[in-house]
Order: sequence, then C-alpha cells, then structure tokens
Amino acid sequence: MIVEKMKEKFKKDWDKLVTVKPLLFSSFTPLIYPDNDTTKKPYNDIYCELTDRKKVQKTAEAAL
Repeated sequence: MIVEKMKEKFKKDWDKLVTVKPLLFSSFTPLIYPDNDTTKKPYNDIYCELTDRKKVQKTAEAAL
C-alpha cells in the first residue's frame, strides 16, 4: 500500500528511494552521527532507518 501511495501522491519510485530492504526503523541501534561524522559518538535513542545491518545484528546479539 505504501508503494502505491508514494507513486500516486508523491510521484516517487519506491525502489529508487529505498535502497536497503526490508525498510526497518528503530531507536535501539544508533546510526545518526553529529555532522554525519562517524568518528564522533552517535546520537542515542533517535528513531532512524536501520541501514547498517551488520551493526543492527551486532547490537541485537549483544542484547541477547
């Protein structure tokens, strides 16, 4: 339904915008850095797209 609505309402192609599938969001794996500088400590508890699946897996395994 989201794919159809994006095309209908926003005239955007889902496959061009969503590069990592399935599309996942969460706040348990910090992936947003100040000024996009990965040498700095990432922000915590920010709901964001989970694009780094290796980091997500590592965080989930550590929590187990």
